[in-house]
Amino acid sequence: MQRPMIHFCLSLVVSLLVWPITSPAQEVIHAAIGTVTSIDSAAQTITLLQAGTTRRLFKTNASGKVELDKRISKDTQQAASFQAEGAFVVVFYFGEEQNPTAIALRSLGKGPFASITGKVTNWDRHRRAITVTDAAGAVHQFKISPETIADTSMGSVDGARYQAQNGDRVRVVSELESGESTALFVNSM
Repeated sequence: MQRPMIHFCLSLVVSLLVWPITSPAQEVIHAAIGTVTSIDSAAQTITLLQAGTTRRLFKTNASGKVELDKRISKDTQQAASFQAEGAFVVVFYFGEEQNPTAIALRSLGKGPFASITGKVTNWDRHRRAITVTDAAGAVHQFKISPETIADTSMGSVDGARYQAQNGDRVRVVSELESGESTALFVNSM
């Protein structure tokens, strides 16, 4: 009688150890930058004009609990309550490219802003600076601050955690701060 009971208990323990433990996965949060061109509260959408040419529609009715990393949530506002039409913003979103859901927006202010696209030719992790060479061969250097938002294939990260690689193709949106260009947003392409 004891032997079958021991066998049963061991089988139960082994089964519990190999049973997959599942938990709801956190959505990967990405970021996009542009100007808010319309807010439709009834339809629960925000339209963003990106790079002056592309309009992108975001839903604002996120269901369930999606959390934004505390390091990048500074100065953000929930998407459902955002009302600053015409603002230049970073939109934090999840979901597929064709059906994204915005969870928060960070207004970047009035500018002026500069935008360049090119390849990373130097990444100085100690000085937190990135050098980008554009298609015309012009070299641009940017300071990466903790407030910089970088959107990578793995999601959005703050400037302190961003790691560039030489040869990466990026778009950098920056502003002039104390005589040097500071990256506000880096998009790995």
